[in-house]
Amino acid sequence: MKSVLNGISTIIFDLGGVVLDLDPDLTAAEFARLSKISPPGVFEIFYNSEWAPAFEKGEINADEFRSQVRKALKIDSSDHEIDEAWNAMLVDIPFERLSLLSGLRQRFDTMVLSNTNEIHIKEFARKVSAITRSETIHDHFNKIY
Repeated sequence: MKSVLNGISTIIFDLGGVVLDLDPDLTAAEFARLSKISPPGVFEIFYNSEWAPAFEKGEINADEFRSQVRKALKIDSSDHEIDEAWNAMLVDIPFERLSLLSGLRQRFDTMVLSNTNEIHIKEFARKVSAITRSETIHDHFNKIY
């Protein structure tokens, strides 16, 4: 039987929902706790905003994002509290998944193409390092975009 991978030289992955398990409901719940707005209300605020997608596209930085969150949710939370709530959706990176990616990297040119933001990048790096005890995401991919 011919392998479906014959002739493939590059594999491109997304981070959220592919490499990293996500649960946006956890972030909505954390922002609801900080703001006393219901989780569906938090989703509506983020969904209808211009600043949330701008942050995801790198058009505004983390400080501006946090400022907009404070204003929209009418909260006076610290940067750390906002980052913790925002990162709550970053659930898990199974060690087995990282091992699989490392194995694929030995046979293929592996890349990440993701719209991830600067707050999530720091948390993602922390999670990878904690799981592997020292490795970085760059140890599992040839290139990251």
